[in-house]
Amino acid sequence: MRTSRFVKSLLAAAVAALIAPSVGCNGDDAADPDDGDGDTSTYTTRGEIEGLPGDEGGTVQIFHEEIPDFVDREGETTGMAAMSMPFGVADDVALDDVDRGDLIEFTFEVDWDESPALTVTSLELLPEDTEIDRE
Repeated sequence: MRTSRFVKSLLAAAVAALIAPSVGCNGDDAADPDDGDGDTSTYTTRGEIEGLPGDEGGTVQIFHEEIPDFVDREGETTGMAAMSMPFGVADDVALDDVDRGDLIEFTFEVDWDESPALTVTSLELLPEDTEIDRE
């Protein structure tokens, strides 16, 4: 049985869609996981500032919402529950305008070859009445 070029094109497009990088439910953009070759994964989520450098040993403590498409050290998409954790802060990210209790949307990179492995690369204050999902 002969398969038309159109059907082959549709099948190729379907396969490409299945293996393409996904975008998470919270607007989290997942890049390829770090496999030791310098690649990083990047995620965007929301959270609350719980501690600033100086009172957290050079890191910013953030409670963040669930990250359903988080990729672990082994390259598996395991997701990450909502939790409080420390993040490094990129040199070009200013924390002058944030304080404990501020609600933020932030982007962070994961590079398993670095310490800290998770580093905030940008953040933006959210309105005070923003609801953060804590589950």
